[in-house]
Formats: sequence, structure tokens, C-alpha cells
Amino acid sequence: MSFDPYLQQMMLLSTVAIPLTPCQVGLFTNDGATEVSGGAYGRFLMFFNISYPNPVTASNSTGVAWPLPTTDWGVVTHVGIFANDGVNLLFKKELLTPVHLKPGAVQFGIPSRALELGFV
Repeated sequence: MSFDPYLQQMMLLSTVAIPLTPCQVGLFTNDGATEVSGGAYGRFLMFFNISYPNPVTASNSTGVAWPLPTTDWGVVTHVGIFANDGVNLLFKKELLTPVHLKPGAVQFGIPSRALELGFV
């Protein structure tokens, strides 16, 4: 293993401390530039499990489902993972298929083990 992947894996395991505390998960629009706000939106706490093959990855051990929007949240393009403090953005992952969340839309959620984080 070269130094760079090793350092990245230690960041995932130690510095970020994903396995030790829950993280906050939020939704982003505008190609990941803007976090959704208003209209019954809020972040959720999410726990992660670590797998140790090479490379080390973390996947969510709990699923979450946002309430139905009461206003137009826009086209959600990314999911963001924040430290438990809710201030520091640790990761941002692009959705495979963007989804427009508005009143009357389908409820949006992330099933357990559907969100995988890591360095490759």
C-alpha cells in the first residue's frame, strides 16, 4: 500500500471517527452547492459500519427517510455527510439519479447499506 491510500484510510478510520459517533446527513441541490432548507427539511443522524478490505470503506448501518416536503426543495443532486457537530462537511456524494423533491412528491430516503464512503 502506498502512503497516500494509507493516509486516506487512516483519515476515514481515525480522524473522521465515523465508526465512533453518528454523522449528520443532508441533501444538496445545484450540483452539490446548496443544502436544502425549509419546508420540513432537516438533517438526520446516521451511523456507519466500517469494512476492512483494501480499500477501507464505510456504509450506513441505519436507513433514513425525510418527511414529505411542504415546499419545493428543488432537484437534489448530492448527499452530504457532516461531522456530528453539524458544522464540518466530511464527504459529499453525487446521487446516481437526481430527484426533484416537492409537495406531493415521493418520499425520499436512504436505505441501510446504500450509502458507501471511502477512498479508492
